[in-house]
Amino acid sequence: MMDSKNLKKNLAHTDAAASSSMISASVRNSRFKGRIFPLLMTLLAFNTAWWHYSDINQNVSQLFVKNGTTWLLLFYTVLIALAFFASFSQNSFRFSGVVLTILSGLPILFIGNRLDSHISELLLLISAFLLLLQIHAFNLKSVYGMLAFSFMAGAAVPTAIFCLQNGHVNRAFLYSLIPLSMTFAFFLTPIFIPKGLFKSVLSMLIGLALIIYTLTEAVNVWFFLNLLVLLLTWAIFINLKLKAKYHLSIYLTMMFLSILFLTAQMSL
Repeated sequence: MMDSKNLKKNLAHTDAAASSSMISASVRNSRFKGRIFPLLMTLLAFNTAWWHYSDINQNVSQLFVKNGTTWLLLFYTVLIALAFFASFSQNSFRFSGVVLTILSGLPILFIGNRLDSHISELLLLISAFLLLLQIHAFNLKSVYGMLAFSFMAGAAVPTAIFCLQNGHVNRAFLYSLIPLSMTFAFFLTPIFIPKGLFKSVLSMLIGLALIIYTLTEAVNVWFFLNLLVLLLTWAIFINLKLKAKYHLSIYLTMMFLSILFLTAQMSL
């Protein structure tokens, strides 16, 4: 009888352990699936901002054929997007963000002699910024961090692409990067500053500045579509108390759409 009771207890423990293991595996699988969309949108939004927007000034597809260095720069932009995702996605391991950030600097070491030294330094500065972002003492998940990253992201990578094609940078091109940097700032504000009235006010001011600036360009259907995206993002999403796990998915999806419309407007 005792052996039978012990056997039943062992079986019960085994079933409980198996059930717990299955639940744990299910939770892990659910978390993994929940990260796929924000990861894809981070990659898509950032690289659309950098590569598709650069088509305004040059044929980027031809650049991949003519200059093999472009593939290294693409590798860099993918790693930067992944490092950003690891830095801001919920429940991500800080270690993965550190590793990806360090890896993002390697392509620049290989192509640094083919770019202006100042541009290479600016690209490395993005990697350094994401590395410092992991250290809470620097408090870079703030308005200062948002402004710094938006400027670097909006200016450094497109300038590097332009330099690979033309070997120089002109003033007209630099002016064309102003709306791109402001677009980064508008959509990254609620990611860097997820709470408080300041988030809403700051994003409104940046959005208004962006709208006023783009009014100086061709006012066409693309302008109004981008205006709709900006207004919907601010009026609905930025002023709602969204859970942090939805921030990357929502704001970067809207940023992706905004970049497409902004590029179409500026291209005409």
